[in-house]
Amino acid sequence: MAKRKDQHSEESVVSAALKKSKRQQSDNDIPSAQQLVVDLNALDAETFYSRYILSTSLSYTPQAPCDTQSYHLIFKESTDLDPSELDACFALIEATSRADYEPSSFGWYPNRKRAEMMEDDMRYLLVRRRDATPTIEKHGKTRIDTSIEGFLSFQICHDSVPLVPVLYIYEVHLAESLRGLGMGAHLMQLAEDIAAKIKVEKVMLTVFVSNSKALGFYRSRGYAVDACSPEDRKTRNKIVKTDHFIMSRAVKRQAGEINNSGASEWTLEV
Repeated sequence: MAKRKDQHSEESVVSAALKKSKRQQSDNDIPSAQQLVVDLNALDAETFYSRYILSTSLSYTPQAPCDTQSYHLIFKESTDLDPSELDACFALIEATSRADYEPSSFGWYPNRKRAEMMEDDMRYLLVRRRDATPTIEKHGKTRIDTSIEGFLSFQICHDSVPLVPVLYIYEVHLAESLRGLGMGAHLMQLAEDIAAKIKVEKVMLTVFVSNSKALGFYRSRGYAVDACSPEDRKTRNKIVKTDHFIMSRAVKRQAGEINNSGASEWTLEV
């Protein structure tokens, strides 16, 4: 799900400013929190993958006896997505969340959503059955890679002032065939592991209030409503309830554990 509109627009300005700052200033001129995000987003997909993602985490076999299929995950940047892969991810969002978007303050705007999905620095974890062969189906003029059955997308960005580096999960969507098999938890764990390895301050996401199942899932993983989450608004005649929450889970240093560079290891705070 997208971030709230004001945060998204502000962040786009910050992102552009930081990229310009990197070209114009030395490392010593840029605060470390800003430099961390700049440096991480400057990494190409192959380098990011080799440093921060365990290859074994890109394989998943459900424990449920009713499903003997195994799945593999593919890590990609937005600029590397094939059009058919982008169409498949968009189709999953539309199938699982359009009903929540339409009555909300976000509204449902397909072109805006596609543009958001292709933003600079957006990264993807695509889910395919291990035995699946990419199959392209035509729906009007849209060509969809039907082998993609789920995905998670995220950005490394900043939250609040002063700037705090975070991993922001934009979307988590699964086809009906994948639900109840633990894939959602596996995708979240992978994103959380990345957040700990890159040493951002927290993991954040946005969820509709109407999506009670997702709310329960995130809370079970230790997420809570963040301080920046919008609150109910009081008008002259009524209280306007917020239709979405911004949730977060902190990442902290684990005392006593030292990594290869001599810095304390980081782990997700429970």
